[in-house]
Amino acid sequence: MKKFTLNTVVTGLLVILITGCGGTSTENESATKILFDDPVAGMNYSCDGESSVSITTEKGEFTCQKDAMVVFSVGTYQIATSHVSAGTDTILRFADMNLSAKALADIRQLLQTLDQTPDDGIIKIEPNSTILNHVTVKPGDSTFDNEVENAIGKPLVDEKRAEEYAEESYAKHILRNKTWYVVTGSDIAKVSYNSDMQPKVEDIRGSTTLPEISWRHPKKISKIENDYVLVAVDCPCTNDVLQIRFYSDKEKAEAYANKNQ
Repeated sequence: MKKFTLNTVVTGLLVILITGCGGTSTENESATKILFDDPVAGMNYSCDGESSVSITTEKGEFTCQKDAMVVFSVGTYQIATSHVSAGTDTILRFADMNLSAKALADIRQLLQTLDQTPDDGIIKIEPNSTILNHVTVKPGDSTFDNEVENAIGKPLVDEKRAEEYAEESYAKHILRNKTWYVVTGSDIAKVSYNSDMQPKVEDIRGSTTLPEISWRHPKKISKIENDYVLVAVDCPCTNDVLQIRFYSDKEKAEAYANKNQ
């Protein structure tokens, strides 16, 4: 029979205690993200397991435990619930939440209608607003538009306009303050964006035919891959929407362009 000494038992207990208290657990780690359709400031939110209600910052930031659920509200009117881990490491979009297409459209229309400072790059909601406290329908319900418009006293922003605004805002968030190598056919342009999305365009190979407005107002991020971002841009001369690859790596852009020669 194997004998256990007192030292063995004490050592074992110490290992258990140290392991239990060690810093490898992520249970209590918090995550700060930006609630995004543009950044949404002034939105009430509560984290799973917490009784307090907080408000997204001027930058649209919220903070919860990494493994928590978070509830977003305009005042006490709940509009969406999501797991904090959805989206990317830095932002949580309403499009990343488990919403129907109708619910997503309703939320976008509502927030853009309530925005106190339109077109400044941040959706600012009045914190703790009571304007929707007596609304009984949820985003996605068939009577949402009518009941909400009666509550706020004005029509909601057009659905198509709200979608286009949200998608363009996300595209700008991905592209701004970065340099990209953009491939159109076998041509390559170097496009550098500043914080205001002013592009500096330099031809690397061939000649760029798209006007500046196409670069300044990308319509949508169609797909994000490991090597490139697929961006939908308008081509005003033909009224077409082009799907263009934006590479952060010049060599990868050249390798793709070579395939198109």
